[in-house]
Amino acid sequence: MAEAALLAAEYGGSVPQLLHKHGYGPGRPVTNEAVQSGAWSRCGYGGCNYAGTPESLRNHQGKTGHR
Repeated sequence: MAEAALLAAEYGGSVPQLLHKHGYGPGRPVTNEAVQSGAWSRCGYGGCNYAGTPESLRNHQGKTGHR
């Protein structure tokens, strides 16, 4: 709830505006930053580029058979 309120109050309810304000965009993808920081990981199975939190990655791998 607080995240939605902040997004509405500061960024007009727009995630792209939030990302742009913090310097993210086509030349600096936020997903890459999350992976580089160690907060997220990439699947990497057979060239799969899926990225997410450890739990999200486990769910992805379970659904797709990427292990």
